[in-house]
Parts: sequence; structure tokens; C-alpha cells
Amino acid sequence: MYRWVEKSKGIIFGKPYDNQYYEEYKKVIYKVIRDELRLKDLPILYNMNFGHTAPMITLPYGALAEIDCDNNTFSILESGVI
Repeated sequence: MYRWVEKSKGIIFGKPYDNQYYEEYKKVIYKVIRDELRLKDLPILYNMNFGHTAPMITLPYGALAEIDCDNNTFSILESGVI
């Protein structure tokens, strides 16, 4: 059922609109990914400014990206346009 998550090398979550329910979102994300799916080594970034947020960034669909846990960074490594 959650096979796509098991195949993922990392997940990023957008910021809740107007930062409402930030702590609740964070708790649910960790509960599901870490406790229920037992994916304790899966890098997770949350509270990112993409989607319906302000300020808003656009993430290119299909472009190679990197979550660097050692340096706490997220980088888009390829162009989002051809």
C-alpha cells in the first residue's frame, strides 16, 4: 500500500498554510513515517516554502534533487526546463 514511500530516498513536505497546525503536522509526519512505516533512516524535510505558502518557490517536477542531512540543505541539481 505504501510501496512508493518505501522506494523513496527522501521526502519533503510543504509548509502548512499560514503556519497553522505546524506542530500537529510535524507530529503526524513523524508518527506515520517513523513509527508506523518504520522508515527511521528516511530523510524528511518539512515546513518547506512550496505549494500554497508565502513566500512560495516552485519545485521542478522530475528534476534530480538532493537532501544533504549532514549539512541540513536541500538542492535542486538539474534544470527544471529543457
